[in-house]
Amino acid sequence: MVATSYGGNAAVIAAQRRPDLVVSLALFEPACFDLARGRPAVEEHIAAMDPVYAVADDPAVSAREFSLLFAEAMGEPAPELSKDDLEEAVGRLRRLRPPWGTGISAALGLPVPTLVVTGGWSPLYDETAEALATLGAMRSELPGAGHAAHQDPRAHGLLRDFWARVEVRER
Repeated sequence: MVATSYGGNAAVIAAQRRPDLVVSLALFEPACFDLARGRPAVEEHIAAMDPVYAVADDPAVSAREFSLLFAEAMGEPAPELSKDDLEEAVGRLRRLRPPWGTGISAALGLPVPTLVVTGGWSPLYDETAEALATLGAMRSELPGAGHAAHQDPRAHGLLRDFWARVEVRER
């Protein structure tokens, strides 16, 4: 199973709940913040994003206002989108639940071979990768790839090498 960012939560949960169905995990810049709680950049991110998620269901907060709040908390400029595109994008963001409190359990560990790849740009994702490494994940970095490490041409080689080392269990 290969997942990126927020999708890393679903991948780890699937592996923890049904390791019989998952051969391995390859996680690119995973937002598995439950596994990295207590680390400085993770806690700073959660503190910045909690107020944003707190108003996600508030109809008094316009799409534009929500977009600005979300972007500011992420430390990025708000996207310049048409009104319709902004409404659609913000609608998706409002439906997201925070990538903490997801049900991932450090106590269950990583029941399958796991590769975690970061793009070498963010303490938030580096701390998360470190936490996964303490649970047994192999860690790799693609310097300069940023949050799009999964799109970096070097990612294919990392995946190929990782999968060559993974033992396929008998079903």
